[in-house]
Amino acid sequence: MENRKRVLIVENEVILSSDMTITLTHNGYECRAVSTGEEAIALLSQFNPDIILMDIGLDGKIDGISTAGIIRRQLAQPIIFITEQDADPIFQQAKLTQPNNYLTKPYTDAALLRAVQMAEAAPPTSPGAHVPAEIGDRVTDGIFVFAGDGYSKVIFSDILCLETLGMSTIMYCEHGKNYKVSISSNNLAIELDYPPLIRVSRFHYVNIHKVDQIKKDLLIVGTKEIPWSKKYREDILSRLKKIAQNK
Repeated sequence: MENRKRVLIVENEVILSSDMTITLTHNGYECRAVSTGEEAIALLSQFNPDIILMDIGLDGKIDGISTAGIIRRQLAQPIIFITEQDADPIFQQAKLTQPNNYLTKPYTDAALLRAVQMAEAAPPTSPGAHVPAEIGDRVTDGIFVFAGDGYSKVIFSDILCLETLGMSTIMYCEHGKNYKVSISSNNLAIELDYPPLIRVSRFHYVNIHKVDQIKKDLLIVGTKEIPWSKKYREDILSRLKKIAQNK
């Protein structure tokens, strides 16, 4: 079909990317999928998408918001954000890139298709030259934390866990580095905006990629033993691949 609309899917979770491709292809769209913002930007001139589906929590050096900001200054094509993060600060930053829609995971195939169809029907606009320059130039692989005599950069992937301590939070990291931050773990998790960092108990968040062992009541992360509560167990286990021992 010559009139098939082209959809660029920018999503680092292969299963979700494949599901979106299948759903949209079955409904008459031509799809290409990449997992990083760098790949998306490089593919723009070659694929010339009509619509862009953009995950906010991408791998690579630039996240989805930064990628959308860079793209928006070049192209006027509709952008739809897809994210696990529903915190208002993230939404407010995403709005600056002038997206056409904002879907929060988990979403249904019907909701995805409606969002794409609405973007397709939206009136044409000009490239967003007035998107703030900093949106495309944010440091997205880490965060700077005050450490006595200045700010130290903490790479998101080095974070092991967060632990509430009174009115503060201890951020435990690789290489024995720990940081005390004078905000709650809930607010710190929002500030970090790092999807692999998930809540496992009232007082703890854990980087799911750093879990070394699962016990009945504990998650072992490095040298830390983190209690996990029943309230969050289903979500935690759904993110882990397991091989059960046959009896």
